[in-house]
Amino acid sequence: MQFAVNARIWLQSVFGHAREMDDLFWRSIVWAARKPLAAHMVPPFVCLSIDDCNGRSDFQYAEIAHRHRYVSLPTMNIDVVPQRLYPQIRRLVESGAALFNTHALDYYELLCYNFGCGECTTGELDERFAVHDAFWKKLGVRHSQTFRGHWGEYGVRALPYLKQRGMPFLNPVLLPGLLKIDQGNDLCRPRRDLSLPQKQVRQPHIPSGSKGRLAPRAIDGKDVDAATTIGIP
Repeated sequence: MQFAVNARIWLQSVFGHAREMDDLFWRSIVWAARKPLAAHMVPPFVCLSIDDCNGRSDFQYAEIAHRHRYVSLPTMNIDVVPQRLYPQIRRLVESGAALFNTHALDYYELLCYNFGCGECTTGELDERFAVHDAFWKKLGVRHSQTFRGHWGEYGVRALPYLKQRGMPFLNPVLLPGLLKIDQGNDLCRPRRDLSLPQKQVRQPHIPSGSKGRLAPRAIDGKDVDAATTIGIP
């Protein structure tokens, strides 16, 4: 059975991730299959992921979630997590109470992308993943297999870096290599006029506390929440 639709229906500006198209998909399989059809269905389940984690409340929310039978995934801005919390993170991971991973280096420096600007160079990726590797080596535990990136942006060039480190599962709201501004949540939101000079689209600035790194201004004033997980082939 072939779905004669353009792949762009999965863009966030159209249907996003499924948006009930998954229901149509599995019901189509059932319709096309020989009857009676025996199926082993996946039961409903709930995931809990928290981003922009810096160690507030000493990750007590992860312990509270675990008491209520949730294995949460706090994703951290690793440059700003206090070292005094390393033993706490290690204990939560080793006990199976929570999973942890890198969200970004800090709020203005992503791991896999230059926010609002585009793909990282190979040199930038080497440098940023070296910081990631050093953090987890010092922490002494493995990060989770799911990567949940800051702002939802991540580059195509970064995919081999993630795969090499055992992170084949991506939890973004955007597609790889595309800017957040090009994939808005609002179906009626006008797309960017690509004929405009880029300086009219983004306005880089150096925010206070950013360690002097050049960072683009947030486009819509808030971070991305995600309910999508895909895998790196």
